[in-house]
Amino acid sequence: MLLFVYGTSLPGQPDHRWVKGLPATAATVRGWLWRGPRNRPALEPSDAGRPIHGFVVEIEDARVAVLDLVETAGEGPLGRRPVRAVANLRPMPAEAWVLTGKAPRGWRRLETDAWEGR
Repeated sequence: MLLFVYGTSLPGQPDHRWVKGLPATAATVRGWLWRGPRNRPALEPSDAGRPIHGFVVEIEDARVAVLDLVETAGEGPLGRRPVRAVANLRPMPAEAWVLTGKAPRGWRRLETDAWEGR
């Protein structure tokens, strides 16, 4: 499976250990970044948004099942959905954890194209 990671799974972030060492390609997905409670990221895919920077990783289903729990536990309307990533100027289908509805109260949209974890 190809998975787009963009937030706390990036190098130097707390959840990177789950994808460290996997084959990865720098990529973008158009949309908006959101910051939720406990400094958790969310992606809102949108053609009108910014190119959000991250990586597409090749990952096995068993590891994705664990990450589903890590990424969505107690964080409101997040779910893994198909996204259109672009890597090396080529579109590629991938999945990512995204907002599946309206951002809940307490979440704020960031005016940036890369997660910094602050």
